[in-house]
Amino acid sequence: MVEDPEVGAGCDTADKADACALFASDCVNGCSGANALALSSFAACYEGSFVEMACLGAATKDAGCIAASGIDKGKYDACRADTATLKKVQSDLLQRGSSVHSFPKVTINGKLESGAAQDPAKLKAALCQNGVQAAC
Repeated sequence: MVEDPEVGAGCDTADKADACALFASDCVNGCSGANALALSSFAACYEGSFVEMACLGAATKDAGCIAASGIDKGKYDACRADTATLKKVQSDLLQRGSSVHSFPKVTINGKLESGAAQDPAKLKAALCQNGVQAAC
């Protein structure tokens, strides 16, 4: 596979893995509960060692992280093998993200919680303040 020269090492592969994890966890249009937990578990495992524009290990870490997160491996593999499904998921993400100017964008009850995006303690506090008892 040839990496996109505009994207850092392995990041094109990582983008595809992330899109298929989103698809396989049934979170393309948003999710909560066990599906959101599985997706966030995958992201933490898969992207934990990445640095800006360097997604080292992207081509080899996905299988272990899919298994560890509990995401349906068959559904993930089917997405990775189906170019049309993958392109649709990525296109939908690009369209929905066209007005997002920072990443990650965290909204809770319709309110932007940008300070919570990179700080787990702030995210937990914001979720708790908005009624997510499991975060309290």
